[in-house]
Amino acid sequence: MQQNQSPGKGQASGGHASAAGRKQDGRRRSGAAAGLSILYRICRVLFIPALCLLALIVGLTIGYSAIGGGDAADVFKFETWKHLYDLVFEGT
Repeated sequence: MQQNQSPGKGQASGGHASAAGRKQDGRRRSGAAAGLSILYRICRVLFIPALCLLALIVGLTIGYSAIGGGDAADVFKFETWKHLYDLVFEGT
């Protein structure tokens, strides 16, 4: 016997997986399919922060070398940021 439930009573609408490791109709996914689903969700969550980090690194490198006239490799040195910190917080 098949139960007819509305989307608000426990089933997701649209055919997407309602829970990790389960399909819409309640059957379990194979281990590989569940693993790929979890990997896909992790990649979706980390995509925007990874792009932001990449933009920060590229922006710092371009800004320091092109605008500031310094060597692009100096952006990644601790001494550069220590010097900047000392300049900003000199009088405090």
